[in-house]
Amino acid sequence: MAAMIHILETFCTMSGFRWFSLSHLGSPGEPTVKMVDVTNFPLAARETSLVHPLHLNNPMAMAVANCATSVSWSDIPKRVRLTDQHVRLLELLSVHGLRYGVTVAVRIPGDRGGLVNFASDDPSAALDEGRYAAELLAPHAFEAVRRIAGLVPPTNHASNLPLTGRQTECLMLVAQGKSDWEAGRILGLSDQTVHDHVETVRRRYGVRRRTQLVVQTLYDGHLSFHDVL
Repeated sequence: MAAMIHILETFCTMSGFRWFSLSHLGSPGEPTVKMVDVTNFPLAARETSLVHPLHLNNPMAMAVANCATSVSWSDIPKRVRLTDQHVRLLELLSVHGLRYGVTVAVRIPGDRGGLVNFASDDPSAALDEGRYAAELLAPHAFEAVRRIAGLVPPTNHASNLPLTGRQTECLMLVAQGKSDWEAGRILGLSDQTVHDHVETVRRRYGVRRRTQLVVQTLYDGHLSFHDVL
């Protein structure tokens, strides 16, 4: 882990940032779950509970929740309706020098995602060049820390096997609540053919019910919520 921290510190030096943090997103009610938590934030800032992304009320986490790229801290008020608690948090970070920053969400299909923050007392660090560099580094750094900490889950071999186009189409319609007959009418297949496609994937996953299969394929990224809803 020391080598990874050195890489992050070197990146900060080169890009104008001074501090970084990498943390899993989750629930504060999960104290026994091992999670990524690597940072060089000043100790006083770390002790502010809302800085930790485990607290999903953290304004950084809220700002990037529906964002495909990074968010500059200066843009947080445009993306989040700040509460008094949020304002106090941002003010406290500013007191400790963390006035300008960039937050990148790391999303991992089938596993807990995280946040990567880079912060500085220099406003130029969070401009486009530093922000784009942070976007490029963040997912690789987070993945490296997960692996070093032994937090990458065992491979689910079923999830690594691609679904055929027909299997995906049948599962998508089943996930939307269609019966085999209805899905068959839409796809121009017999209800038995639809049934066979779905059952093939269900057996691969080793689950008993179709509801479990739908959840598993969402979990593994074979289907998205956009496909289902």
